[in-house]
Amino acid sequence: MVLYDLIELPREEVDETLRRTLERGYRPVGERKYRRKDGGLVDVEIGASVIRYGGGEVICALVRDVNESKRAEEALRGVREAERQRLARGLHDGLLQDLSYTTAAMGIVMLEAEDADLRELLQGAIDAVRRAAEGLRDVVNDLRLGEEQNQSVPQLVESLVQRNRKMALGCEISLGVEDRFASAPLGEVGTEMFHIIQEALTNARRHSGARNVIVSLRVEEEDLVAEVADDGQGFGAGTAPGLGLQSMRERSAALKGRLQIDSEMGEGTKVRLWVSPPQKG
Repeated sequence: MVLYDLIELPREEVDETLRRTLERGYRPVGERKYRRKDGGLVDVEIGASVIRYGGGEVICALVRDVNESKRAEEALRGVREAERQRLARGLHDGLLQDLSYTTAAMGIVMLEAEDADLRELLQGAIDAVRRAAEGLRDVVNDLRLGEEQNQSVPQLVESLVQRNRKMALGCEISLGVEDRFASAPLGEVGTEMFHIIQEALTNARRHSGARNVIVSLRVEEEDLVAEVADDGQGFGAGTAPGLGLQSMRERSAALKGRLQIDSEMGEGTKVRLWVSPPQKG
């Protein structure tokens, strides 16, 4: 068997991978499918380095069978998905319903109250319960998203935009996706990109007072770029960063990406993320 027999890729892609490896001097560790002698396919993890040997350069590759670990991961994903759905049902059918009942009951008491101060206190409590219910509803929706790694970023973001449109009364949320943007699932990279976009969009909907929010996915040189821009109230340089901003920065750092947030009072906010796509082959 020769190399083209082993690797489950078109010949030209194998040649391109070899060319890049010789050019860089190494191949980052990644996964692909290799063919066994019996013709069956096996999932492997491979990394390679270029070494000098016999007066020339050769590629030395280390290949590891990861079939067992992938089966274990798949089983674990099934358990997590079942638990996620169970938790979503419990929150929706139990806690959310209780909050809705509490809000309605407090509203009736407020209508019957004669003391103005008491009515004001009750209104504040009702508003607080409604905010809690809205936050909990977001959590339930997130739990019901399913396995993000099996969907492309445009698919995930489209679902996210549709959900936020229903919750953002008086705000227009639009999505633009460049044709060149990756249409295949990106695994962990796609999952982290989605969560960063989700946090930026939630912040725009809840806190900006914007009338328009634009979400865009595009490609700049070799980087994937996600942007969430709003025309809301913005914030100044002295504003203390919240947990949402901290979460976005941590996720961006985990991706070895670059996160940029531009905002001025009265000028809206723009959140941009640049990440490298996962290596092929």
